[in-house]
Amino acid sequence: MHISFIRHVCLNLKDTYAQCKSTLGLTCSKSTMKKIFLENAIENCMTKRRPFLTEKHAARRLAWCKARRGYSVEERDMVARSDECSVERGRGKRDEWLF
Repeated sequence: MHISFIRHVCLNLKDTYAQCKSTLGLTCSKSTMKKIFLENAIENCMTKRRPFLTEKHAARRLAWCKARRGYSVEERDMVARSDECSVERGRGKRDEWLF
């Protein structure tokens, strides 16, 4: 049970405890699930709020990328980048947790 449970959580980071239970057909309690996570060094943390992008922001980002489309590898290496993350348009409706 533990191996399939851990594998499921690693592949479905945003699943809730209830979703994990129903998907895997588990009958254990939430506290038992938390113990399994603790034993396997898996933490549950709140996701960061994604930046709010307007149509104007999206258009400016796209124009910036298109202007640099033909850059060579050396030219791309000169562009400073921050830690990469996914960005989606719109605001999240609720806080999300992930494992």
